[in-house]
Amino acid sequence: MSQVKTFKVTARCEKCHTVQGLLVGADDEFDAIKIVSRAICKTCGPPAWEVMDIEEMKNQGCYQPLAEELPLNGDPRWN
Repeated sequence: MSQVKTFKVTARCEKCHTVQGLLVGADDEFDAIKIVSRAICKTCGPPAWEVMDIEEMKNQGCYQPLAEELPLNGDPRWN
């Protein structure tokens, strides 16, 4: 099983040209693009995205999923 990473994806709606920045949890950049392709546009509704930029969010305080062993207090871990 791959480790889930956080990606910041900047995408433009092909219908209304709205640009949105999305934080996506995925195994790699390809999976992040697949997830964004199903996102709903805030302005016009149906998904139709052109990915403009994608970057991995390393050590920037983004949420990381819990490991197999939960911490004693049950709080999520942050990097």
